[in-house]
Formats: sequence, structure tokens, C-alpha cells
Amino acid sequence: MSNDPLTFSSLSAAVPSGAAVVSVLDALSVPLAEALTMRDVAEAVVRASVPALGGQAGAVYVASGGQLGSLAHAGASAPRNLALDSPLATARVAQSGVPAFFATYAEYAATFPAAAARVAPENAQRLAILPLALGGAPFGVLSISYASARPFGDLERTVLLLVGNQCASALERARRHDEAIAAHARLEFLAEVGRVLTASLDVEPTVQALARLCTR
Repeated sequence: MSNDPLTFSSLSAAVPSGAAVVSVLDALSVPLAEALTMRDVAEAVVRASVPALGGQAGAVYVASGGQLGSLAHAGASAPRNLALDSPLATARVAQSGVPAFFATYAEYAATFPAAAARVAPENAQRLAILPLALGGAPFGVLSISYASARPFGDLERTVLLLVGNQCASALERARRHDEAIAAHARLEFLAEVGRVLTASLDVEPTVQALARLCTR
């Protein structure tokens, strides 16, 4: 029996297409269910989806304040932050919400020369850049690069888009979790401030206690 890792490419060649799709999505379902924060989700996505899809590197970016910030990456290093208006494929997909598939590095370089100049050819022989969107509004990008060049078939594109949708839904759930944690922390801070202010009428100890509270 072969001990080679199970990837979408090997699986889809051996089983019906529907089963291949389900198997790839199943590979993501457990780690995503266990991930709580947005960073946890992003790390789970790149750890599980990149090998399951036969990729060699991947990254998750989320837009905020005119920037695309990297939440997680696997394989080749990825830029930490990208300007949303930069002439890069990831920025274009994050703005438009339209996925981009490049079957070869040459195709990628011809379309986005500024982006290709920042990527070694061996790290992006082909590339899928998927929008992360909810309700039609893109808020980030999942990129996956491959070691060998070949066209993306219809089934593979469908699976990649489904993985992107799964990632977007998990990130939105985690965003709500992060916001709830932050709101709880703010309420606790305000309650502690109130306790400090009512504990003493002496100004100096009160100011010192507030200073300590603010530097926690």
C-alpha cells in the first residue's frame, strides 16, 4: 500500500469527482471547527488545504484599513502586509472578488509583472488566488501556489472556490468570536476603572492605580 499523502490530484484520479470534492472539504471541516480566532482559522486553512489540494505554499490575507494583512502562511514566505491598491494579483482579487487562476508562472508574470518579480518561479509554477467573501463583499484572499505547471480543470476550480467559501464562513464566525472577546475585555476594563475611582479619594494613589491598569 502506498504511503504517499492523499491530495486532490491523486484522489480525483481514483474516485468519482463528487467523492473527491467531499474528501477535500472533509479535510478542512475538523480543523476549522476547532479553530476559535481568526488567526486560528487562517492557520488551520493553510495547514489543511494546501496539502489536501496538492499545493506547496499558501497564505490567507484579510483586508483592514486599506491593507491586506497576512494572518497565516505555509510553505514559501509571504509578505506580511500589502496595500489594497497595489498592482498585485492578491490585491486585485481582494478588491474585485473575482478569482484568478494562472496555469504557468509565465502567464502570471505576463499579467502581473510587479507581483511576479517578488516571487521565485519555483515557488509559483501555477497559482490560484481566491476571494474570501460573504454576501458578495470580498474581505480577503486565499492564495495557493503549486510546484508544477498545468491548467486548472473545471472540477479543480470548483473545489478551490468551495474551499475559499468554507474559509470565508469560518473566518466570519471567528471574527464574531474575536469581537465578543474584545467587548468582554473592554467591559472588564471599564468595571476595574470604576472600582479604582471609587476606592479612594486620594488623587495620587488613584492615578498610580489607573496607570498600572492601563499598562497591563
